[in-house]
Amino acid sequence: TNQAFVIYPNPFSVQAVLTSGHPLQNATLTVENCLGQTVILIQGINGQTLIFQRDKLANGLYFVHLMENDKVIATQKIFIID
Repeated sequence: TNQAFVIYPNPFSVQAVLTSGHPLQNATLTVENCLGQTVILIQGINGQTLIFQRDKLANGLYFVHLMENDKVIATQKIFIID
């Protein structure tokens, strides 16, 4: 199966680019920390590319979930470093 999305660079320090394998329609991106807390929530995503910022997130491992039509279509791990 094709990857539903790719995030690069990974690890990243300032911002990352998410590229979807197909055009997204009203998708939602959530980023969770290791405790399962949502630290980034982006809704209403359309198209195939999204840039998201680190903001004030600490270094570490995060889980990125991409949802479409209220179901998770893919999950990936990302690392944030300085």
